[in-house]
Amino acid sequence: MAWQGWYEIRVFRDADTSDPIVDNAAKAQAAVAGWLDQVGPATVAAAVAVLLLAATAVPVLRRQRR
Repeated sequence: MAWQGWYEIRVFRDADTSDPIVDNAAKAQAAVAGWLDQVGPATVAAAVAVLLLAATAVPVLRRQRR
């Protein structure tokens, strides 16, 4: 977060500033956003629901085994 803030300060001083870390982070963010756009909100919601169900079921099942 601090790196991004420092990068933005440098950009305000010189618009031609480039930074490999920020550039790679932007590429990664674009890739994730593109993937999420392809799979759609229903698939993402279903995946989150499955993960939440698993996160709540595991402790319950462990308590029942004891």
